[in-house]
Amino acid sequence: MVVSMSKAFSDGTNNYCFNIYPELEWNFYKGWGLHVCKYYDEIICFGHLNSFIFGHWFFDELTPMMLLPEDVFYRAKVYVTFNNDVLVETLEILGKSRDDVVVLPFYWNCLIYARRLYALVPPSHISIFGMPLRKLSYRFKKAMHVENNIATRYMLMNRKGGTRVITKETFTQLLDYLNTEYKQYNWEVLMDNPRFNESIILWSQIKFIIAPTGSNLMPEIFMPKGSVVISIQANIIDTAFHKAAITFDLLTVSFSCSGANHFKGKDLVLSLPDAKRIIKIAMYAHDHGKYPPKSADYNY
Repeated sequence: MVVSMSKAFSDGTNNYCFNIYPELEWNFYKGWGLHVCKYYDEIICFGHLNSFIFGHWFFDELTPMMLLPEDVFYRAKVYVTFNNDVLVETLEILGKSRDDVVVLPFYWNCLIYARRLYALVPPSHISIFGMPLRKLSYRFKKAMHVENNIATRYMLMNRKGGTRVITKETFTQLLDYLNTEYKQYNWEVLMDNPRFNESIILWSQIKFIIAPTGSNLMPEIFMPKGSVVISIQANIIDTAFHKAAITFDLLTVSFSCSGANHFKGKDLVLSLPDAKRIIKIAMYAHDHGKYPPKSADYNY
């Protein structure tokens, strides 16, 4: 089998391409003077060109790897689209070495030849949850010795940059509200995540978190059962993290920011009345271990 930089692959007769972004795969069958530049016995090739993005790396690459026999996981090389230290760190925590990671040179006409290729047809795109994701979480927590942590921490999170960043003004208003209305909890501010190994430890201690949606929420898979996640959405519902929360028996609610765009723009201007309404629902879930019945007091 041969594999292109965009993670399309071919057995010489059939081409298998990631059909959500077909424009990324055209080089495989149109060609730019394609030639094989690397040879390996066994390659794991899950995901797609964009799975260097942290959330996609987890959902579309690491989670499917949990479907492989363990001897294959530890023996085969792993093809990563870009040389990203954070992604390599996740593999090292799972017991792989940096030498197991294969990165193609950054040009389109180079192919990998693999005598044996481990891939999914069709490729995964935020589509594998359940037991593989549970297995992945457990292996990370076990590696960091936090599989039995008890959650006691309460967090308000923001993103440092890029898209879906809560404005400083409305972030401060929300924090003031939490410290006044729910002052029995020691609210901590989390400005994006620390290094990944530290994130595993931190999130295994979190009982309740409010955060913008995105890859920053990926470590929710380390939260103990029954913990609460409020995700702040833009103009689309980021269902991946709801599905992940359900996989781990977390209680999750969300609300949207009017006028915000999931992919463009930096600011989430929070509606404090909406935030208060959702926090009240989430606090009921926190106190009772279940969602409240819909009523005038709990409108959702």
